[in-house]
Amino acid sequence: MRPNAGAGVRNVGVPMDNQTDPLPFDMTLPGLRSVPTDEALALAAFRRILSSACIIDSCGVIILTNDAWDHFGGDGRPTAEPCFGRGENYLDVCARAAGGGDPHAAAVLERLEAVLKGLLREFTLEYPCQTSTDLLWFSIEVAAFTHEGERWAVVIHNDISAHVSNEAALSRANSALDGVAQDRLAAAQRAEQRSALLEMMSSDGVWDWLPDSDDFFASDRLTEILGGPRIETGRAFFSRLHLDDADRLQPVIALRLRIGGPFETEARFLRPDGSEVWVLLRGNALPGNGLAPARVVGTLCDISVRREAEESLKAGVARDSLTGLLTRTVFMDRLTQALRHAGAMPVSLLLADLDGLSDVNQRFGGQTGNALLREIAWRICEEAGPGATVARIGGDVFTILLPDTPGEAAQALAERLRARIADPIRLGPDLEVVTASFGVVTAEPGPAGPGQPEVDPEEMVVEAELGMLAAKGEGGDRCRTFEPEMRRTSLHRNRLASSMREALAVADQGDPDGFYLVYQPIHRLSEERPIAGYEALLRWQSPILGAVSPADFIPVAERAGLIVPLGDWVMRRACRQLAAWLSISEADPDLFVGVNVAPQQLYQPDFVDKVLACLDSTGLAPHNLKIEVTEGSILDNAYVAANVLNALRAQGVRLSIDDFGTGFSSLSYLANFQFSELKIDRSFVQGMIANPRTREVVKTIVTLGQGLGMSVVAEGVERSEELALLEAIGCHLVQGYLLGRPMGPDQILPPLRAELVCG
Repeated sequence: MRPNAGAGVRNVGVPMDNQTDPLPFDMTLPGLRSVPTDEALALAAFRRILSSACIIDSCGVIILTNDAWDHFGGDGRPTAEPCFGRGENYLDVCARAAGGGDPHAAAVLERLEAVLKGLLREFTLEYPCQTSTDLLWFSIEVAAFTHEGERWAVVIHNDISAHVSNEAALSRANSALDGVAQDRLAAAQRAEQRSALLEMMSSDGVWDWLPDSDDFFASDRLTEILGGPRIETGRAFFSRLHLDDADRLQPVIALRLRIGGPFETEARFLRPDGSEVWVLLRGNALPGNGLAPARVVGTLCDISVRREAEESLKAGVARDSLTGLLTRTVFMDRLTQALRHAGAMPVSLLLADLDGLSDVNQRFGGQTGNALLREIAWRICEEAGPGATVARIGGDVFTILLPDTPGEAAQALAERLRARIADPIRLGPDLEVVTASFGVVTAEPGPAGPGQPEVDPEEMVVEAELGMLAAKGEGGDRCRTFEPEMRRTSLHRNRLASSMREALAVADQGDPDGFYLVYQPIHRLSEERPIAGYEALLRWQSPILGAVSPADFIPVAERAGLIVPLGDWVMRRACRQLAAWLSISEADPDLFVGVNVAPQQLYQPDFVDKVLACLDSTGLAPHNLKIEVTEGSILDNAYVAANVLNALRAQGVRLSIDDFGTGFSSLSYLANFQFSELKIDRSFVQGMIANPRTREVVKTIVTLGQGLGMSVVAEGVERSEELALLEAIGCHLVQGYLLGRPMGPDQILPPLRAELVCG
């Protein structure tokens, strides 16, 4: 700080950071401390800096000055002697000026002391200096660093008179504009900034306070958290603080209104109805043109659920540590009590399971997934209301207990919750939509034994879960009320799943009553070797249930968590079989076997390693194996699917997109995935004869695939007319009952030998 400065100060910025930078060399001085000769170059560079600069120690004593400082007078002009220099205390100089009524000296003193105490890392101020003839403007920049364990600072002064003069000229030009238009422009800019904040912090309340006018902006969400009405002044906002928290927060706000910068604290606000709400209050005092910040912006987040969970833990009530909701044990006790005391009133239960939480975890990571669960928990609690009991009983499973609630009202609430959960939420850089499937069950009033509920609480949860599973089976993002038929369906699926586990356990033992593979040939047209490869198809002969259709047991395997081990078994079995066929002398080395892969397999972290290990153990080349996926499996998580499939393609494994043309993004898949083959869905092939437009679609697909360097297979060929049309179109690979039904390995060997003889 130079003496004889004027009254105004412009606060350019006060960045907050407790880190410091090390001193680049040993700052010792003749008369105070000696400078080593090997640092002469650094010292010479410091002295030649054009700006006036000095270095002060932790007590404020000036240790080193450069040439510009030594020749800069108190009136801001070059002089033979400095107004103060090495050995003097910079803090004392500022204190004397501040004691004389100089406001900018007081501002510098406060900030400089904060820097040396480690409260600030750096700051910048602009101030005027009145000479006998001119009004000059200077800037002071102060930055901390560490030297020998002490916190020192470098102080730099710059003459910015020309810059300020240009700003003043620009300001005079702007003043010619209409004052009302200027106000509207400022208001529009503030509104735009507020909108950006609102979009960025969609789940938090946003506030914006102008201390000089006390104008206060409160977002709709903030008004909602505080229970209304809308707050329009800062005085009204802070008056809503709980008295204990207001006493604690008042000095924090006062400090930020003096020096600027961010703050964060947890506090209680009082709602108009007398209730309290715990919030996480964040704010940032932004610099203006004067001593004090001109604006404070911030957010307000409802943390009542977490605080309630903390209090409940102290009181011995078990809460979910992630969301603050009740645990399953506590919830089941509440459900039991509700059923026991229901009397003549119904008790309803909702069970919600999120659709695709695993996808969120894979794309954004576990921390984002946890944040999503907390947001969903908050939405459920808010929409369900204070009369509901909400719990998290599984990873992404929530239950809502509704005493004295009939089925129709429970179903209506489930629909509202489903819609609320589906509101867009920001995950990463984009807004995402997360959905949930709901099961609804209602226990109607009925006669009960002494002190006992008529309905078994565990059975009620199971019935709600069956309703949820029915909703998921219909595509998810919907609500289903439990019906008795669901239990019968569930029992049948459980029997299937149990039998499948037993069959899978002995699948490699060759039991005729179990899983086995059949192979359907894929034929080349007009080739010496007509068989290009085979598609492996899974079949199941149960000793209890008889022959079970894949349409029945594959969905059960997916729900029961069996699809991954079952798919792994299919791949191993098919590769071993193809290796046996290729061992025949003069067998076609390009013969391949196609294996259908479920989405759950594709998204396993070790799927690529499993495929390569299977090829290595059977001795197959990568091009002997073809992985077939459907458009639907890619749609589940296109990013992960692309990484997995492209990694396999890079190793030489064939990739086929099955049922091409039946999805919504076929062309984008061809552009982004390195498929080697596409299979035209049977619905197009079998519709070619009767519908010329379908015939043109098939022709277009063939041309497109071949143009992209892919093989094109027409599946479902059952009539000679279809085969003739495909040959005329130029589709050279076909599959269907007309040319060969699925066969066992022993049925395939004779045609292979015959092909070798004919070839």
